[in-house]
Amino acid sequence: MGIKEEYKKIITPLYVKIFSCLIVIMSVAMAFTSLNSITILDKPDSTSYLRGLKARESIELRFESIDGEMTTEKLNQVLSYYKTFSNVDEAENNTNFKYPGIVNLLSKAYIFEGEGGFKSLYDVESADDFYRQRVYAIKNQLITSESRYSQWEIDGIISEAEKTAIPFRYSFSRHWVNFWKSVGIVNIMVIILGLFMASELFSFEKRCNMDLILVTGKIRDISKMAVNKLLALLTMVMQVYLLSVVLMALIIFVGMGIQGWDSSIQIIYFTSIYNLNFLEATIMWFITTILGIIVIIYGAAFLNLLLRNRFSTLVISIITAFLPLVLLRFPLPHGIIKVLKLFPVNMSNVILILNSLEQFRFGFLNLSVTNMFVIVSMIIIILLIKVIPDLFFKFLSRE
Repeated sequence: MGIKEEYKKIITPLYVKIFSCLIVIMSVAMAFTSLNSITILDKPDSTSYLRGLKARESIELRFESIDGEMTTEKLNQVLSYYKTFSNVDEAENNTNFKYPGIVNLLSKAYIFEGEGGFKSLYDVESADDFYRQRVYAIKNQLITSESRYSQWEIDGIISEAEKTAIPFRYSFSRHWVNFWKSVGIVNIMVIILGLFMASELFSFEKRCNMDLILVTGKIRDISKMAVNKLLALLTMVMQVYLLSVVLMALIIFVGMGIQGWDSSIQIIYFTSIYNLNFLEATIMWFITTILGIIVIIYGAAFLNLLLRNRFSTLVISIITAFLPLVLLRFPLPHGIIKVLKLFPVNMSNVILILNSLEQFRFGFLNLSVTNMFVIVSMIIIILLIKVIPDLFFKFLSRE
């Protein structure tokens, strides 16, 4: 059977059509919710906020004075303005209104316990060493973390941190973060949809008593049929996923604009060791998410080929796919956390990726979580595409 025939078999169940439509509808609703969640204070001493599209004009005006390269001159200007207020709350409210987000960055760079840390921004004489302070902040995070990093890993992390392009580019970018968070939920829904479809991919013929007929075919035809099944599954999942992501992107970025695409991710994720702007981070996340989805659904298809039972495949696949997401919330040993972060469901979380400091040894190279995942996932996908067609024929022959 060709890809079209296999595709029709996959989309025939009513639950597939309903669930697919729900994902698309939910993605649109979440995009509007995300858009409306973007807020900015109307006045420094006010408790009222401007929301969504109404906040856009105010945001653009507010960011004019700090948009562009975040030089130490600008940081010193903000620090000096902050110190003109004797009360901390008043200083933060007024400075955040005039220079949105900068106080938070100064606090992350200077206020921490340990080497290079301060108790208050009032104690900081100058922001000339802001970018050096970031390295101190990362060192402090490594030392105080519950995870116990090896010395080679600490050296690699600090080395990557020192390579980060400076000065940072600064602009309004909160809508990018909202987009990532919203798409993260869609990722999970699409994975669940894919698991439902994959759990019946190879048990369909057995359930319909077509396996005895298929076994009389040629090896090449049966192997090609298995490949067509995998391609049809991937096509259906990607259609739903890409449609949902594109709709969300259109709503959010048409509403708020694409400003901030070239801003350094460190303006939000201060201790991230990835030398990326928001657009580059989105592309990286998109690649890891696509690879992760393929690994999960093809892994479920492989399991269905072995078990030839829809219910068993679905239960085991869901547990295997999402258990790493749950386990990552517990205080586990550093080595286990590193392995858990390599699971596809966690690699579809761009915020988790950007905040990850873990390093892996691959020969003579030190690799980030993302690079290691790309290598591992590509190996798994190639193996599954190679093994599944051969096993499909062998299992039919046994029956």
